[in-house]
Amino acid sequence: VINAIKPTIVVTTWSHSKKRMNEYMPQQPKELTQSKFAKSELKKNTGYDQLYSDEYLKFVTTEVLPFVRNKFQVSEEPKDNIIMGSSMGGLISLYAMMEYPNIFGNAGCLSTHWPVPYLGEAFIESLPETITPAKNHRIYFDYGTETLDKDYEPYQLRVDSMFIEKGYTSVNYRSIKFEGHEHDENYWRQRVAPALVYLLN
Repeated sequence: VINAIKPTIVVTTWSHSKKRMNEYMPQQPKELTQSKFAKSELKKNTGYDQLYSDEYLKFVTTEVLPFVRNKFQVSEEPKDNIIMGSSMGGLISLYAMMEYPNIFGNAGCLSTHWPVPYLGEAFIESLPETITPAKNHRIYFDYGTETLDKDYEPYQLRVDSMFIEKGYTSVNYRSIKFEGHEHDENYWRQRVAPALVYLLN
């Protein structure tokens, strides 16, 4: 749709690092993510014994964003800045908005990969204590029903209820199920435009 949103700059970061899971898995709650058991499981599953998501978000907020703001005429208002990703990128996008609510007013989380062994459940359970207040923020979730996405609905429904309890409504919260969609870039490509229009309008 022409003129659906104001002119927007899209900034992407390399997402195919061997440390992708370690960089995108939220370090919350820290008492669990930094435990010996968590480090042991991470080493076994990823080859690295720690998470780097706090370092990744520090890179985005202290290096990437200042560079963009120095080179382009962009709004620094949180409502005009969104962070968005798919799969593990959905997790880090949600975490970014919660950790930096004065920078990111909106988060887009496509096919959020909730069922990370041990750590995913711990992150969900910690959400009620850390969800960004609803007043000035907007969030978009979606998921499909095939391949990896077929396992997401129970997790997403739990998360939806947590956000609703924190005061989010249809005005600033969307969670959409796409029948037949798979955990795949071709399906995310179909869904990214309406998600962006919702988050940036």
